[in-house]
This record gives sequence, structure tokens and C-alpha cells, in this order.
Amino acid sequence: MTTYRTADLGEALSEHRFTLGTQVRVIAFVFVGGPILMLVLMAIGTMPLGDDWGPMACLGTALFFLGMPALGIMLWLQVRKRDHDVVRIYDRGLVHVDHGKERFIAWADVDSLTSEVKQTVRNGFPGRVTHRYSLASGGGIATFTHGFEGVEVLADLLRRKTSEVIEPRVQKDLIAKKKVAFGPLSLSLRGIGHEKKILHWRAAVARFDEGNLVVERPDGSAFARETIASVPNAHVFVELVARMHARAIGGGDPENPDEVSEG
Repeated sequence: MTTYRTADLGEALSEHRFTLGTQVRVIAFVFVGGPILMLVLMAIGTMPLGDDWGPMACLGTALFFLGMPALGIMLWLQVRKRDHDVVRIYDRGLVHVDHGKERFIAWADVDSLTSEVKQTVRNGFPGRVTHRYSLASGGGIATFTHGFEGVEVLADLLRRKTSEVIEPRVQKDLIAKKKVAFGPLSLSLRGIGHEKKILHWRAAVARFDEGNLVVERPDGSAFARETIASVPNAHVFVELVARMHARAIGGGDPENPDEVSEG
């Protein structure tokens, strides 16, 4: 358990409990209760047994009456470990209880936030939207998924609070004329780097598009297209590109370190 003082936390902003366990419990109940119900129906004669019992029929029956309840019990035991999992967001950091273990992560210690939001489409029908946010710090990686209630609010706070500490670091490196990597992309005073190519700030526009981060030229053609999940701190990247592009087309010189603001 990570120790921390109440003074380290600052103002409480939100709390998000792990609620996916309720849905898994329903599945576990079906896995255990289904075979039991069938046994009861068979015992009272409502569901009579046939006379043709070959090896495959016996195997299938054994898997149904033994395997499904075993899987249901295993699911129930796994989700029980997460009964008290929660994420509490504060002004100076977050408290994460994961499988009963508590950990405090200060925003100042965060290295990156990687986001992945997916929605599957089956037979033309949109499926469930899944979320996965990985927060990397010196103490390891903490992962938050759609299993937490209010995951959209949680994601917004993660982006906002990490931007507050990561953007100034990136700006400081740019002022020092360093190239800053964002996975397969990079930023420098010259512009955006991708696969040994550079796109100048005046010509660069970055945006999110259906799970991808797209860097476009003025004519709308794509200079780079990468999945958001492959770009750590993608939210910081897009914000800084917009800022540097505006400065360039406004008559400023992004290649001049004196014109790169730290605030």
C-alpha cells in the first residue's frame, strides 16, 4: 500500500467505482444456474433424456454440467477480488485501489497517458464502446477501462490533469531545441516528424478521426496517420500542434525558441 498524506491530495474532483463486476456476476449466475435448472427439469421429467448416448453425447453433457458451473465459479471468484476497486481523482493526483491494493499517483510523477477507445460493428450493427487508458509513471502503469463508472468523465480528467504537467515539459524541451517523441511521431522547432520526414508548422494540422490521430497538409492530404493507442500523450500532441500552427500562420516563428511559450 502506497502511503500518502491528506495534504498531498488537494481538492477531491471525482470518484469512479469498478462496476463491471455486476455484469460478470450475472454471467456467472447463468453459467452455474443453467445446468442446475436443467438437472431439476430432467429429474421431474419435464425434459426427458433420449436413448442414444454415444461418447460425444456423454462428453458434451459432462462439459455442460461440470465445465460451465466451474467456469461460473471461477468468474465469480475473480470479480470478487475487485469488489472494492475504485479511482479517486484529486487536484494533485489520484488514488487507485486495484484488486484490493491502494496506490497514490501524483500528477507530477506521470510520464504519459495512452488512450484507446474502440467500438466493434457486427453485421452492420454498432457494438459496445470499450475504453482503455494507461497511465505510466515511475511506479509502473495503472490501467483504467470501461469497467469504471463514468469512464468518460474519468478520461476527461485524466487528459486535463496530465496535460497540465506534460505540456510544460514538452515546451521546455522544445525551447532547448530538443526533439520530443510521441511514439511514431515527434515534435521539434522545425515541425512534426514522421518516418524521417518533417512537416513545417505552417502546413500542419492534427486531429482525431475514428480511433486515429491524423496529421494533414493544407490540401487535406494525410502526412501521417497513426492509431491513437500508438501515440502516448496524443491529447498533448494535438493541443501543441494547434498552438504552434496558429503561431506560425499568425506571423510568429516557431523555430525561434524565444517564441515558444511555457504557459
